[in-house]
Amino acid sequence: MKNIKLPEDVRMILNRFHDNGYEAFIVGGCVRDALLGDQPKDYDITTNAIPMQTEELFHDLKVVETGIRHGTVTVIINREPYEITTYRTDVKYSDHRHPDEVRYALTLDEDLSRRDFTVNAMAYNEEKGLIDKFNGVKDLSEGVIRCVGDPDTRFNEDALRILRCIRFASRYGFNIEKNTESALFRNRELLRYVSVERVASEFNEIITSNKAYEYLSEYRIIFETVMPQLEDLDFSLLGKVNRRLYMRLSALFVMDDSLSAVSMLRHMHYSNKIIDEVSALLDHVDYPLETDYDIRRMFFEIGIKATGDLLSLKKARGDDLDYGVIRKRIRELRKSFIARDQMNINGDDLMILGYRGREIGQILDDLYEQILRDEIKNDHEELMKATLKGSN
Repeated sequence: MKNIKLPEDVRMILNRFHDNGYEAFIVGGCVRDALLGDQPKDYDITTNAIPMQTEELFHDLKVVETGIRHGTVTVIINREPYEITTYRTDVKYSDHRHPDEVRYALTLDEDLSRRDFTVNAMAYNEEKGLIDKFNGVKDLSEGVIRCVGDPDTRFNEDALRILRCIRFASRYGFNIEKNTESALFRNRELLRYVSVERVASEFNEIITSNKAYEYLSEYRIIFETVMPQLEDLDFSLLGKVNRRLYMRLSALFVMDDSLSAVSMLRHMHYSNKIIDEVSALLDHVDYPLETDYDIRRMFFEIGIKATGDLLSLKKARGDDLDYGVIRKRIRELRKSFIARDQMNINGDDLMILGYRGREIGQILDDLYEQILRDEIKNDHEELMKATLKGSN
């Protein structure tokens, strides 16, 4: 029997159910992660107690009806949320995403039978140990993602599972079992029932995995079903940049253009922050980084951190540049870089000299350009003299 060390709060929840005559187990991803030796991010609990009974049982704690329509309540302990869901059984999924109704099951086996993949269909408590009806431990040890029961049924119930399957495989470097894999391709059109936000969320996990190139290439046609902008894109550069999301998205489109990237990101409802970060890199990827002025100009245009990322993107693209030398120079120049708002002269100074309106902005721009070119120091007296000299 495999033992899993439970946090005290989780043990307290399970014991309270057991002490009051109910069954309760941790279930799903937390069991999977614990068996893999990873620290679970959160703990989901399943029980034969219905939500009303769970609320009564934890009346002394904060209980939130986060998913009461689906049999779920959340108990808050020491500011940590614990989702507790009543055993459920299979029902019809008309929209290929959500059950038409919630039907409670009588046994844990029924509940585990409706879950997506064998590695997520295990439960555990300290009294009965590990419950592994579908050989999830074996699939974990062999590195296999396999649907529970019939894969076509699982994907028809919830089409998002198609992408979740690939996401789990890419996360762990697992293979997808043959029948499950065939069902992925057969049912890919069901992804049209999934919101673009949920598609993007799964895609983000996959594209930032260590094996993004392999899995996106292998299952390209599935992603293109709901992300047609991926067609003809080269995935080979993904592994040549760091795993930050905006870097992976930039590498995806670096051989294309920023307009295509922005079009897809907007279509998939990415945040303005991500869109701005990606478009900034792609808009400047052809800009040189050969001289100190080039580097300072990029510090000003896109920021110091993004300039380092721009260099990495150019290297990944195969640009002919001395990466080590430029990286070193970026580190050196960032220490003495003068930002636009750090100039030792401002509009009030120029107004004293008699300048007004747009003239002031133009003069400050010209002075800042000279600072970037290292033609003048950021000294108030020197900047004032340069202004007076330029007006003569």
